[in-house]
Amino acid sequence: MNAVLARQIVLLAISVSVPALLILFNKPRHLVGWCCFTLFTEVFDTTIFTNLPAGRVVGLVYLPVAIVAARDWLKLTPARAWLVNFIYLIGLGVLFGFVFPWPDSTGGFRPFNLMPQGRTIVYLVRVLSDFSVTILVVRALRDPSDTRIVTKWLTYGAAVTGAAGVVGYLLNIDFYLLITGLREYATRDFRERGLSFEPRGLGLSCAYGLTLLLIKPRRTQKDWLVMIPIAGGLLFSFSTSGLACFAVGVALVFCFGSGRNRIALATAAIALLLMLTIIAVVRPALFGDATHEISSRLEGRGTTEANDPPNMAEAIALRLDVFDASAALFLVRNPRYIFIGTGPGLVSLPASFHVPKGIYTVVWPNGIDSLPTHGLLHELANSGVIGIVTWLIGVWSSMKALNYFAAHDHRRGPYREARLVFIVGMVFFLLQISPSPIWAVFRGVGWHAVAARLRGRRPAAVQAAIPELGSAAPG
Repeated sequence: MNAVLARQIVLLAISVSVPALLILFNKPRHLVGWCCFTLFTEVFDTTIFTNLPAGRVVGLVYLPVAIVAARDWLKLTPARAWLVNFIYLIGLGVLFGFVFPWPDSTGGFRPFNLMPQGRTIVYLVRVLSDFSVTILVVRALRDPSDTRIVTKWLTYGAAVTGAAGVVGYLLNIDFYLLITGLREYATRDFRERGLSFEPRGLGLSCAYGLTLLLIKPRRTQKDWLVMIPIAGGLLFSFSTSGLACFAVGVALVFCFGSGRNRIALATAAIALLLMLTIIAVVRPALFGDATHEISSRLEGRGTTEANDPPNMAEAIALRLDVFDASAALFLVRNPRYIFIGTGPGLVSLPASFHVPKGIYTVVWPNGIDSLPTHGLLHELANSGVIGIVTWLIGVWSSMKALNYFAAHDHRRGPYREARLVFIVGMVFFLLQISPSPIWAVFRGVGWHAVAARLRGRRPAAVQAAIPELGSAAPG
C-alpha cells in the first residue's frame, strides 16, 4: 500500500473513531475538547477521502444526536434564524446548482465536487456539520461561564501547531508533510505552516491562541510558557491575515477587557517586539522576504493598476485576496445577486470569470475553486440579504443573552470573559474564515447563553421542555 494512502487511512480512522467513542461513552465535554484541539491541528483533516476538517467530521458523527434534539433547539431564536437561512440555501442550491447551473469557466474539466451540482451538495453538508458542532457546544456546556473548556483546548491546539512551526523552522522539518505525506509547500524557505495546511492557517491559529490567552483574567506561569510557541508560530508564519486578526484581537481585549487584561497586553507586546527584533537581527534576509510578502498583499499585488478600476467599489475589491476580490467584483458588477445570493458555495463559479488581471490570472488561468474568506462577503455571496439578516439575528440574540448574564449574575467576571470570547470569535469570523468550523464553536457559546437565559426566564415550564439544553450529561 502507498505510504501516503496508509497515513491518510490512519488519520481518517482517528478523526472518525475518537468522536464516535466519545459519543458512545457519553463524554460531550471531552468531545468538545477534541473538536477544539483539531481546529488548529489540521493534520487530522484527511483530504484524499473526505476532504473534511476533523472538526466537521465531529459534526457529522454528532449530527444524528443534533437532529433528535430538534424539538429543543427550535425554541432558540438564533437556531430558528439559522433554519430560515438553511432552507433558503437549499432553494438557491436547487435553482443555481441543478435547474439553471452556473457556467463552468474550465469547460467541464472540474471534478464533480467542484461543479454546481457537487458544490451544492458538499456545501449543504458542510453547513449541517457546522450546525451540529454548534449544538454539541450548546448541550455540552453547563452554563455560559463554562466557556473555558472551549478556550483551553483551542489554546492547546494553537500551542502545538505553533511549536511545530518554530521547531520546523529551526530544524528544517515540515511536520505537516511528515505526518500527512501531502502537499510539499513551496515557500517554506521563509514561511512556516506548523501543523496547518498553509502558513495562513498557522498564523490564524496562533492569532486565536494569543488573543484567548490575553482574555483570561489571570495567567499562570504555564500560560506564559504556552504563549511563547504560539507567538513564535505567528511570527514565523508571516501571515498578513494572522497578524491583522491578532492586532484586532489586541484592540478588542483592550476595549472590552479588564485592567488585568491590559497589563497582560503590555507584557505580551514587549515580548513580541523583542522576538521580532531578534529575528530581524539574526536573519535579516528572512525578515526582508517576509516584509515584502506582507506589503505586496496589502498593496493588492499590483492588481489595482493592472485593472484600472472604474469606481471605488472595484478599487476596494482589488485590494482583497484573489478569492474575495473575484467574488466581490462579480457582485459589484451584478448587483442583483447582492440581494438574492448565488447559492450554497457556488459563488466561485461565476466569480471565476472576474479574476483580477495580473498575477492572479497567471496563477489561476482557469478560474478559482475557493470561496471568499471574509465573513460578511461569504454570507452575502451565498444567500444575499437573507444570509446577512439571519446571521445578524443570531449574533444579536447571543449578545443580548451574554450581556444579561454579564450584568446581572453574581459571577460577573466569568460571564464577561465568555462575552469577550464570543466577540473575538465573531470579529475574527468577519475578518478571516478558517477552513475549520471555528465560528461554529464560538456560535455555540452564544447560543448556549440564549438557552440559559430562556431557562432562567421560565424555569419550570422551559426546564421541563428542554431538560438538556445548557447542561451536560454525565462526563
